[in-house]
Amino acid sequence: MKSEIKAAFQKAAKEHEARAVERLREQEKRLTDRDQFEAGWSDTRARIVLPALRQIREEVLTPAGWTSEVRSDDKEESATIEVYKGSMHALGTTRRPSITFVIDRHSPTIFVTSQSISQGGGQGKFPLDEVTEEFVQATVLKFFQRLTSEG
Repeated sequence: MKSEIKAAFQKAAKEHEARAVERLREQEKRLTDRDQFEAGWSDTRARIVLPALRQIREEVLTPAGWTSEVRSDDKEESATIEVYKGSMHALGTTRRPSITFVIDRHSPTIFVTSQSISQGGGQGKFPLDEVTEEFVQATVLKFFQRLTSEG
């Protein structure tokens, strides 16, 4: 075999190996980044989101005669507050009106979704660093204003 042909085979094999190693590094980085994001969300949910939801319940909703329940689902990695007065139910369900902050499974963002008397669906996706106490309070306020205007 000519040395040029043999060298070309070896070069192609080395390039293939280098691409495989790079793909493996990229995959490991994505997994590490995702693990770090999930850990960051877990911490943010425990330190910021759930306390902010409880504060809304205790300082505003309960004194105003609204019933609310704050819950966390570790499997879904979510934090939810249900808010209702009397027999209010979310559109087309037996569930109570609620707003949920949950990890987005497809991107490094937090997905906010709500169900009110007449509307349901996503409120948007937000980077983890935007999820502050003020953000949670303002987001729940928008939901509550919509809920109170509906019924």
